[in-house]
Amino acid sequence: MAFLDEWLVPTLEITVPEDAMKAIREAAEATPTSLWEQLVQRRIMTDDEILAAISARFRFPLADLTTLDPKVRESVPEGVARKHHVLPLRITDSTLDAATANPFDIDAEKMLAFATGREVRLLLSSPGRIRDRLEELYRGENLVSKLLGGLETGAD
Repeated sequence: MAFLDEWLVPTLEITVPEDAMKAIREAAEATPTSLWEQLVQRRIMTDDEILAAISARFRFPLADLTTLDPKVRESVPEGVARKHHVLPLRITDSTLDAATANPFDIDAEKMLAFATGREVRLLLSSPGRIRDRLEELYRGENLVSKLLGGLETGAD
């Protein structure tokens, strides 16, 4: 069984010990899993080491997740961001910068371009950091939806 992020293997197999890669691959046979997340969970590599390896090989810029443009929340629907595991960062009249752990996900890039009507620039970040920041970015939206859902249920 291939990893969910099989594209990482050629980049990381030169730094990951062969026995560790074999063990992770065997575990992935039973359940599809992310190589990235397995390496981090097993403490074989850190997010920063994986990001550095990808960035060095493919020359992708790293994302700065410290500040998010508040306008991105209205421009990129939560469902699109979560489905494609991308974090919208900044938006201008012509471009959208978004963080991703898979810069080769053409479907994500196309969907973001379609949803916003802007050129998309993908920047690298780890899956865990993206997940955490998505929770922060869309937290208020989830809370309002839950509250409204409770009111509608109570009104019946």
